[in-house]
Amino acid sequence: MMKLSICIPTYNREKYLDEALASIIGKVDEKLAGQVEICISDNASTDGTDQLIHRWQANCPVQIVYSRNKENMGADNNYLRVIELASGEYCWFFGSDDLLCEGGLRRMLEEIKTEKDIYLCNRVECDINMHLQRERYWLTPTEPQQIFRMSDEAEFLRYLNHAQSIGALFSYLSSIVFKRQRWDQYQIDPIFIGSAYSHVYMLLSFIADGCELVYVRDPLILCRGQNDSFESEGVVKRIMLDIEGYGMLANKFFAENRVKKTAFLNVLKKDRPSIRTLIFIRLRTDDAMWKKIVPNFTAAQYRRIEIGLIGIAKPLLILLKKIRSTP
Repeated sequence: MMKLSICIPTYNREKYLDEALASIIGKVDEKLAGQVEICISDNASTDGTDQLIHRWQANCPVQIVYSRNKENMGADNNYLRVIELASGEYCWFFGSDDLLCEGGLRRMLEEIKTEKDIYLCNRVECDINMHLQRERYWLTPTEPQQIFRMSDEAEFLRYLNHAQSIGALFSYLSSIVFKRQRWDQYQIDPIFIGSAYSHVYMLLSFIADGCELVYVRDPLILCRGQNDSFESEGVVKRIMLDIEGYGMLANKFFAENRVKKTAFLNVLKKDRPSIRTLIFIRLRTDDAMWKKIVPNFTAAQYRRIEIGLIGIAKPLLILLKKIRSTP
């Protein structure tokens, strides 16, 4: 059986995908060639993605499994589709604009020999031209590599309390490696199609049934910044994707356990701090839009009093913004 399927969902990222493939294939020698495959689900790209992949397939020691959707199915369906293409014992989600760190492939192949359910590695953040900026740790930087047994409530809560962002909750594709057999046990809840977090639903299903997660402290991925495809519809919608998506996930998996639910949503608020986020969104929404999205803040356990006060304070917020920007 193939050990590892590197699973790349993509749409209109020909240039970056070429670099991503080069970073992976360049690290596969003869010994590794039979252990690794690359699976690509192309969401009906309109650039030269198909020709690019055919060129790689013709001159590549690694098996490349390629499927092009007849139409754009949306990100969530494409995430699910790319795993359907995989034959490996483990799948590594990989963003089509990211790069693999030197030694990253060998390291992950060594890690998965321990046969745990999920492996979560850290990343190096870069600008759009891949100039290195900083290492990013999903847990408290002092936390060592370790195994978390998520069936133990205390251990799961310890994990959540050390989580520094929703990257620890699988928001970032390229950090995630998981056992395909476990994934195949679950079916997606259709309400998460369109959330951008269908893959998180699947991985939280692992946790809900009890799984072991290996936190790989070393960064194995170079993350290309300034290139978030979900910002194409504006920064407000991008932020609300996180708030709505993780609010839905919390209600789905932790509705009966208040302690877990609060700890889970506290991780979201490390990325999207309450007051700052509420003010940012309020200044960029009219009254009708604000009213529409308030239930998402409530579901994510933002404080009702803060939501209410900021909701009626838009004129004052605008005035304060003008004062602060005045020389």
